[in-house]
Amino acid sequence: MSSPLTPLAPGDSESSETPSLVGAVKKYFAPNANLKGNDEYKSLIVKSTGADPLLSKSLVQSVAVVERHINTARSTFSTVDSIIKDKALDICLHIEDLDRKSILKDWEEISKAFENILVSSRDVAFNGALLIGDFLSSIIPYLLEDGEIEDKQRELEGYRKSLEEGGERADLFANNFHEISSRVINFKKKWSAHTKETTIRLLSEIDKLQRDLVAVAKNVDEAKMEFSSILARKRLKTDRKSRQMSKKKLVKGLVKDVKQTCDVQKKSDPQVSKRAVEIQERTGDLVVVWNLIHDDLGIIEGQIAICRNGHSLAVFKQRVGKLAVQYEDLMGALQSYAMALSLAGKGPAQPLPVNNSLWRKILFLGN
Repeated sequence: MSSPLTPLAPGDSESSETPSLVGAVKKYFAPNANLKGNDEYKSLIVKSTGADPLLSKSLVQSVAVVERHINTARSTFSTVDSIIKDKALDICLHIEDLDRKSILKDWEEISKAFENILVSSRDVAFNGALLIGDFLSSIIPYLLEDGEIEDKQRELEGYRKSLEEGGERADLFANNFHEISSRVINFKKKWSAHTKETTIRLLSEIDKLQRDLVAVAKNVDEAKMEFSSILARKRLKTDRKSRQMSKKKLVKGLVKDVKQTCDVQKKSDPQVSKRAVEIQERTGDLVVVWNLIHDDLGIIEGQIAICRNGHSLAVFKQRVGKLAVQYEDLMGALQSYAMALSLAGKGPAQPLPVNNSLWRKILFLGN
């Protein structure tokens, strides 16, 4: 991940004041804070003095509405599930060459993938915030102590290299949510095509049933009559109650059922289409969050590169101050993200496996 910042020349200084860092970590969940967000979950909008205050503010603002976006997306997934699994559509299972089971399975897989990504991203955000907190409490005080600047710069360099991996992991989450969005839109198209095909087949069955109804009226011996409708034949074969009623009554009931199914199927197309777009928008919001996290890691990487330049301890401390605040802002955003998903019903975050690389620990997905 290339850094968007250009390192300062040795000896250059920065005009902003170094914040007081030791023992001072911003509180993102304070009772008397200036809050912004929905009623259930609010996140503090801070005046950052980090390397990129605008990016930090954008990230915090995006995370502040994550809980609402998650709740909307999950509710919409559930609504689509109810629409496509309407009992009135079960009659379609008896139409040959109409692959209804496959399309229902597709939706279940998309829904499950979305839930899995939510859980993984929550755990990653939670553990990332913990490890950043450890960096701020353990490494930053050391960097701000008097001592050999070269040793401190070497210490920072190891973290800069590992940030590239962090960016890749953030990209992975952004891509995962984008893939969910694409799969949902593809499902919308597939369901639309399925609706057209199903409607044609149902109308054909209605036509056959009506012809069967005419034939029943003309046929004195119902027992010898063969149905042209596949639905009528299957109903007569599989349903004992249907075998006990007259064929005329059976066909009339089927005509009513198939017309209802046809109506429900037609209405489902715009309903699914509308909600697929809603899910696309909400997953798009989550893509933005992880893209901002990726950009924030790039800023931090660039700030570490800046800290590697120069020989003035005073300037070094000033630059480390900006780095620490940028890290604090990211930590707060990750905490907010993890809390938002927990409040949205995903349960408590889980500790991740420990690996050698700092950002493997922060952004480890179990592979």
